Amino acid sequence: MPFIHKLLSLENKQIVLASQSPRRQELLRTAGLHFEVIPAEVDENPTSYTDEIDFVRKSAQIKGDWVWERCNADLLISADTIVVKERTIFGKPKDVTDAIRTLELLSGDNHQVITAFCLRSAHEIIVDHDITNVTFYPLSPAEIAAYVATGEPMDKAGAYGIQGYGASLIEKIDGSYFNVMGFPIARVYQRLKNLKI
Repeated sequence: MPFIHKLLSLENKQIVLASQSPRRQELLRTAGLHFEVIPAEVDENPTSYTDEIDFVRKSAQIKGDWVWERCNADLLISADTIVVKERTIFGKPKDVTDAIRTLELLSGDNHQVITAFCLRSAHEIIVDHDITNVTFYPLSPAEIAAYVATGEPMDKAGAYGIQGYGASLIEKIDGSYFNVMGFPIARVYQRLKNLKI
């Protein structure tokens, strides 16, 4: 029997992931969860927020709220990931020019990857987040252009993916690798242990 299903007694529970991210789906399957995917068709950007952490936590909950109203789930999981440098929030790049600009700004410096997640049942809502510090090597214009040309940056916050070609850009990380992928699976599991389902 799958690991998390067994430990959390999730047999015969309807679990929905409110995300079309292949990385989140892969991580949940690897951890042994069986779930249905229902992406949220909603503007992920909150209209008001106090700081970048509040922004991404609200975004994760907005996604979860939208899907919860349209599904019949025992457990709903939603999440959002942003990259932050000096209080500037970087989501997915709008186009190639935006991806190049983002990587130029991240080059040779530190930034934070923040992933927020929302766990929801009929009895309770838990919203939490994780932060990983990431340091990039200095990147030449040719390196940035070659990386963007792979297409990998276009659907990822901060215009890079640590699990792909983007791994070659990263000097070091401090925190959860999986958080940088877009889903801090260990932290999610710890919070799931406390969720009333």
